[in-house]
Amino acid sequence: MAQRLENWLKSAIISEYRQGENGYKALARKYHLPRDSVRSLVLRASAERSGESARLAAEKPQMSSNTEDGKDKEYYQTAAACWKNYAKLLEAEIDGKNKKTEDPGSGADSQGESEDEDEEGL
Repeated sequence: MAQRLENWLKSAIISEYRQGENGYKALARKYHLPRDSVRSLVLRASAERSGESARLAAEKPQMSSNTEDGKDKEYYQTAAACWKNYAKLLEAEIDGKNKKTEDPGSGADSQGESEDEDEEGL
């Protein structure tokens, strides 16, 4: 379960990291925290310090509903048509291979019969 860190602990970790004394791994060991938690804390503090968090939030793409203009529907219809065409091509290829293996006039059987006839004639 996630545990909230006290403000004084956050400040201590961030200041030690900024001083360059320790990296994420060393700070995580020192304060008995996961390395990713320390990294996240430091990166978040750096972003807030430089004002990037507001900029990134403003630039974050918003999910929009494309169903209004039919783009989703058109996309899925096109994809379905593509898969149907692909299935037909595969079926045709499989049918062609099956016809070749079922054809009695070609293959080893007809060659084997002619060899038997040659042996009988000798």
